[in-house]
Amino acid sequence: MSASERKKYQPLENIKIKLQLNVDNDKEHNFQLLFVGLEQIICNVDTDTIACDLYSVMTITSSTYGRNDGTTCTGSHAPYSSGFPCTIDSTNWVRQHCENKQTCSICPYDIGVDPCENYFKYLTVWYTCSDFDECGSNPCQHGGTCTDLIDGFTCSCYPAYQGTDCAERNDLFDVKYILEEHESTHFSIKALLVLSRLNCARMCTLNNDCYGFEYDVNDHTCQMISAISTIAFGKVHYYVKQF
Repeated sequence: MSASERKKYQPLENIKIKLQLNVDNDKEHNFQLLFVGLEQIICNVDTDTIACDLYSVMTITSSTYGRNDGTTCTGSHAPYSSGFPCTIDSTNWVRQHCENKQTCSICPYDIGVDPCENYFKYLTVWYTCSDFDECGSNPCQHGGTCTDLIDGFTCSCYPAYQGTDCAERNDLFDVKYILEEHESTHFSIKALLVLSRLNCARMCTLNNDCYGFEYDVNDHTCQMISAISTIAFGKVHYYVKQF
């Protein structure tokens, strides 16, 4: 019997999963994820490979070992007319070898149990393939947000961290500011309306020309400066960058 006769791939009925997302209190959106099921048959003493496409992994739906009909995997024997069905549930055994893998090679004989004595047997595996979730292991550290890609992922890091997985501390955010009294005149870089003194400090930190800033708690304005004038026109308090 040829390899094509011994190994069969058959599409199962589509498996539909219905998801419901509540966008707000009065709206409901329904989505359907469509998975195409696959079936593979491996004759008793053969070692064969179950495979999904590149960058996808398999989920084992179920599996049986034994015989359900008289014609599949009969070897040199004529079609059987009796003695079937005689099967056992082999789902857990297949999952141990194949679950969440892109490919796996298995031999039914290694199951070590004979559900149909004196009969040729075969293993039937039902499975689905889906893209591997690169974010499943939570690779983004320090609260970073992971986006799954084909054969990879990206991390959106909090400002204080950087790198592929947000593991590296951003030295800019180790900058400290000391409140000092200086002359009121200054060389202005930019005046902004911000929500807090912390936001003003962050913007100054990211600006290499920023010497410090003045923050007005009343109108929430941030005045970033590049230098302090030596001309005395009064006094004002500045937050000065300290490295």
